[in-house]
Amino acid sequence: MKFAENNRISQRQLYRQIVIAFIAPFLLCLFRGRRNQGLSGLTGTLLAVAVFLFYVIFLIRLGYAFANPCKTAGKILGRLMGIFYLVYCILGAAFLLDLLGEIVSVSLGTGVQKVWLCVIALIVCSLGTHRGIQRRGRIGEVSGGLVLVAVVLMLLLSAGQGRWEYFQEMLWNSEFSGRRILQSGYYVICAFSGLSLLPFLLEHVEKKGNSGNVKSIGKTVVLAVVTLGVLLILAELLLPAVFGWGRLRYENYPILPLLAGADLPGNVLARFDVLWMGFLLYSLLFSVGSFLHYGHLIVEKTGLGTGRVWIGLLVFVVMVTEVRGIRIRDYFEMYLGCIFVPGMLIIQIIFFIMGKKRWKKKAEPSNLKKRNRAGWGKNSINIARQRKAAEGLNLGNYVRRCSVVVIILGISLFTLSGCGGVEPEKRMYPLALGADIEDRKFQLTYGVPDLPKATGQEKNGEDQGNAAPSVSGDSFQEIEQLYSRTQEKYLDMGHLEILVLGQSLLDGGRWEQVLEYLKQEPTIGENVYVFRSSNAAEAVGWGSPQETSLGEYLLGLLENNPDGSPSQAVTLRELYHEMYDRGALPALPDLIIQGEELEVVF
Repeated sequence: MKFAENNRISQRQLYRQIVIAFIAPFLLCLFRGRRNQGLSGLTGTLLAVAVFLFYVIFLIRLGYAFANPCKTAGKILGRLMGIFYLVYCILGAAFLLDLLGEIVSVSLGTGVQKVWLCVIALIVCSLGTHRGIQRRGRIGEVSGGLVLVAVVLMLLLSAGQGRWEYFQEMLWNSEFSGRRILQSGYYVICAFSGLSLLPFLLEHVEKKGNSGNVKSIGKTVVLAVVTLGVLLILAELLLPAVFGWGRLRYENYPILPLLAGADLPGNVLARFDVLWMGFLLYSLLFSVGSFLHYGHLIVEKTGLGTGRVWIGLLVFVVMVTEVRGIRIRDYFEMYLGCIFVPGMLIIQIIFFIMGKKRWKKKAEPSNLKKRNRAGWGKNSINIARQRKAAEGLNLGNYVRRCSVVVIILGISLFTLSGCGGVEPEKRMYPLALGADIEDRKFQLTYGVPDLPKATGQEKNGEDQGNAAPSVSGDSFQEIEQLYSRTQEKYLDMGHLEILVLGQSLLDGGRWEQVLEYLKQEPTIGENVYVFRSSNAAEAVGWGSPQETSLGEYLLGLLENNPDGSPSQAVTLRELYHEMYDRGALPALPDLIIQGEELEVVF
């Protein structure tokens, strides 16, 4: 069944929905602070996936008990169970919404306030969540395979950045013990706990064959768990090989800096990490929408009202509420491990016992089956007509809602975008950046090439020249503010290719502050080449006799000249690795200026 009917979805749609909903939360949240890394992390992940492969069978058998909780366990117990799961859906949606706002505001730098980003995302995710499962099935059918292929491709392209010596650091330094294995395994189990909502949905999933309720649906969910487990293991092997064991301790979301290096051969996708970011954000939006959808489904099944408005409002209130500096991101993990997972298992066992008695009464009486067979022919015609009319109505509603979403996003882009709306001709694109210490202040020099000449679009008599403005300040925030007050063009660091560290900066031991500043800039990639010079400002301001800027000259020397060797250069990512691992810098190529000549000493 390609597209589901009568508020039902196919098993293929179920598989793709599970994969989309879990990919981004797993990749973003499971590797913070090396908690799920190393040999213990790998072993714990394998054990957790194995546990869930058996747990899936138990979840499938809970479908009948969760189809009507109030009928299975009574109104009081059924509604208490519904409230327990509803709290989980609200907290989970608030946590992911807060995560989405943080990632967009920090990694993409749109200039839009985080709260407005979250409001827009919540409105988009809330549209149509109470209208049944078919729309989500269609979304999963269309986009599930694309998201999965994109994430796998991203991980495979990032594998080329890995180093064997970095991977060995994990093998030598990671702790392998029973306690760490159990901690890592339980951490993954908590992450997989969203599958506990599956029994609420099983009556809406197509069943194949007489045993489809257990076997065929169980195989689909097992395949989804295995897919997610393989992606987790790939990421656990890839991250330490790319960043090194020391750096992972300090990375909150190590998957984000990995995106910038996911490049095709020939720098086809260089600095195009926004492409991969788009797939992760789409998965996060789908996850938030899934929590909202299951919240409406639970409210409907347990008779708690409609929930069309107040569920979304509660999600927003929980996300913005802060008590003594504690937000949803600070306590959600503890809530999962200490409250939800143990409570969920107790509730499921109770409902399994209560629902088991009702399974024997599920079969229809023989005389009722005969009446059903006698009226089947007449009813099937009416059902077919109703189904056809419902499909047309659903398609019209679906198109109208998509139009509303597009309009909302379009208005938001034009009204809420800050610096992201600056036209290209009003931006300054430095290819090189120099960092010095002058009079105990940081000095940043921006090497901006003559873009019309560099791109071959200059006109007769037009000579912009290579510019290298320098700005000094006690902090980098002060430098940015001073730049915005003294320069007429917006500073766009997305094309930075060369970093030059001055000798005064290196001797003063303040180079770590420069690296921390660059690490917080979302548009600066980690494939930037790093050099040293006695005077970084002078080096960045150098121009060749052919009026080529430093950035253009060094890129040509490394990448276009047959005698050049990019492998001899040092990248910003290598500096981060050495800083977190040894607290020192590697040997940097030296830039020596003699008159109009520039020499690079590797």
